[in-house]
Parts: sequence; structure tokens; C-alpha cells
Amino acid sequence: MEVLRKKIHIGKDGKIKLDVNTHLAECDAEIVLVVDKTEFSDSKKYDLSRFSGTLKTFDEDPVAYQKRLRDDWK
Repeated sequence: MEVLRKKIHIGKDGKIKLDVNTHLAECDAEIVLVVDKTEFSDSKKYDLSRFSGTLKTFDEDPVAYQKRLRDDWK
């Protein structure tokens, strides 16, 4: 299964013209199309100020911390 995402413009006639490349060769396939009306912008602007000061300093070596977390998965 493959998930494809593409931003398109729907014309005044309401028709969707879709041309998408996949890694699949000639085969039968089922597709599901979800249409969500949205406004496009050239650049995404995020206000990250709400995260200011939320990351505390580590008293532990970051690599040792990662290894300890991964050991919990075992």
C-alpha cells in the first residue's frame, strides 16, 4: 500500500485532473481519493514561541539517554 499526497487546483468545472507517478508497474489497483478544501500558501509560518523554555537541560549524556530508552523496548 502506498499513500500519495498532492496539492491540486480544482477548476470552475469541478473536475479533478490527476497525474501521479507511483513505484507500481502495470497492475490492478484500488485508489481512495479524499478531497479537503484548503487554502494554499507559498510558505508555512509557524509560531514556535509557545515552545520557548519547555525543553529542559539534560543532566545525562544524550547518547546514554537514547540507549536507556531503547533498552526499555526490549
